[in-house]
Amino acid sequence: MTEPDWWDELAPEQQNELLLAIKESKDEANLVSEEDAQAMIQEWLNVKPTNQ
Repeated sequence: MTEPDWWDELAPEQQNELLLAIKESKDEANLVSEEDAQAMIQEWLNVKPTNQ
């Protein structure tokens, strides 16, 4: 894998955190359904869901 130009500008801890986040994002147990994501966004925006 070829790293982007900015990769070397990150501290080793930042590189490790980013690599871990990428790895965790590929685990289906960490995924959120689109329906749940929309509900969270509506809650943050203090908007009532349209399907209720």
